[in-house]
Amino acid sequence: LLSVPLHANAQAKIAGVKSAKILGSTLTGDDTKQVLITSAEFPTGTILPRHSHPGDDYTVVLQGTLELNVEGREPQRVSAGQAFHVHPGQVHYTRVLGDTPVRIVAFWVVEKGKPAIEY
Repeated sequence: LLSVPLHANAQAKIAGVKSAKILGSTLTGDDTKQVLITSAEFPTGTILPRHSHPGDDYTVVLQGTLELNVEGREPQRVSAGQAFHVHPGQVHYTRVLGDTPVRIVAFWVVEKGKPAIEY
């Protein structure tokens, strides 16, 4: 897997994806970990390729509907107002469903110095 931060990779490799880092902060009580909060918008038809995170991924869908595909699990539809959690190291991918772009906010808890996402 290629290690890159999402905000750099999304714009470089996935056409039309817009993302922005909202916050990066040390996790209270554990100086070895950081919390990263990122927003992203995925146009209709977007497929975010297979990837994993070295820490927990908590994502809230603000607009639209996506399909979450985690290895070893049944696909899950996640729509605006819903959220999902992917455990560290679980390989997964998402795709936008329907005619509405998807907007998300992702919260990652990762070890300091590690990328938030690995392709």
